[in-house]
Amino acid sequence: MRSKNSGKEMHWKHSDGLKGPGSNSETAASSETSTVTTEASTSPDSTSSPTSTVTTEVPTSPASTSPTSTVTTEAPTSPVSTSSSTSTVTTEAPDSTSTASPSTTSTQPAPGLTYTTTPIHSAYDGQVIENLDIYVTNGDAVTITHDNVILRNVRIHHVNGDGVSVSGATGVTIENTEVINADPPAGIAPETSPNINNIIAENSPNLTVHNTTVREGSTGIYLLNSPGADLSHVDGYDFHGPFPRGQFVQFNNSGNSSLTDFYAFNDPANSHPEDIVSVYASPNTTISNGVIDGNNSQTGVGVMFENGSTGGSVLNVDAIHQANGAFSSYASDVTFDDTRSFDGINADQGRGLPSSNGLIWNVSSGGVSILNSTYTDPGNPNNIVWDRSKAVVADVQEDPTATPMAHIDNQFAWDYAV
Repeated sequence: MRSKNSGKEMHWKHSDGLKGPGSNSETAASSETSTVTTEASTSPDSTSSPTSTVTTEVPTSPASTSPTSTVTTEAPTSPVSTSSSTSTVTTEAPDSTSTASPSTTSTQPAPGLTYTTTPIHSAYDGQVIENLDIYVTNGDAVTITHDNVILRNVRIHHVNGDGVSVSGATGVTIENTEVINADPPAGIAPETSPNINNIIAENSPNLTVHNTTVREGSTGIYLLNSPGADLSHVDGYDFHGPFPRGQFVQFNNSGNSSLTDFYAFNDPANSHPEDIVSVYASPNTTISNGVIDGNNSQTGVGVMFENGSTGGSVLNVDAIHQANGAFSSYASDVTFDDTRSFDGINADQGRGLPSSNGLIWNVSSGGVSILNSTYTDPGNPNNIVWDRSKAVVADVQEDPTATPMAHIDNQFAWDYAV
């Protein structure tokens, strides 16, 4: 079916109001059980060797025998560290509920990681921060302000601040890491602040995020003025806003970037998302090989291009249980190729009726192409593509027998702690 929307203009959300994060106070959480000492060779008052050490006294528990983690300077030979990985990627067929590993919100130290309640700050270029279990209740849990820092094999719980904040740093790598908002709002209520993001990078080009899971933040990964980002094998769960946050990933003035091999799930009864993947003022950005499941927003869509995000592309992406729309572009020269919609919704999920009347593909600019795309069980069979007249091509067919593809599920050594 290729019906146009009843001749009425669709009231879609433009992500106006996008701006930089507010200033967060960074207050180190005092703790009687953990101290962090970092000695960097570049510090004016340091007389120690270039290797810095994080020493943590862990509380007595069966899991407190993990080794002391070290923070060392290493010159990586590639954007992604070649150290042994603590995460694996599995594929599972999506259904109406998330099949991902459950959130590890325990405050007990994870085996193999050193527990600390002290916020971590980078100290010098090329630093490696690894093997930590961080639980910070006030301020940002990890702050990176130096180039080529590697953050790996780390579990982070944050409450009143961002999980990882990268600011003014080039070539940072985050890998084999899980970042969790430990005190999210209940139900579909929004978060109390837009500044409780799992990962935020500002003025930080060429960021790499690999084998990483983000949970329950205002936004999962927020890139502001940080072009050239490479995000791969990332999954995210239940984001809470409030507007203008609420995305799994948002590229804001961060073009020439990519997101590939990803999974985003928002439980309609326990999240408050907006656009799941937002490409805003970020030209030449590619979204590929992913599954997006769930969105209870009146105005948010699965993948959105807008405000000059020309030259973008979406390839091999499934959108499941979307209400206000699966794929949308207000920017020209955008291609949706091999995109699929499943189990669309045109009903109130607790936040109001979808403003698009259950639309799937939105074409609000010239030069947009939809290729090799299908829909299965639409929320509104008479509202599949709008505005078809603006599309270069709209190759969209119904496929009632199609099923969603399998999705990634990052798993970590600490997921199996006894």
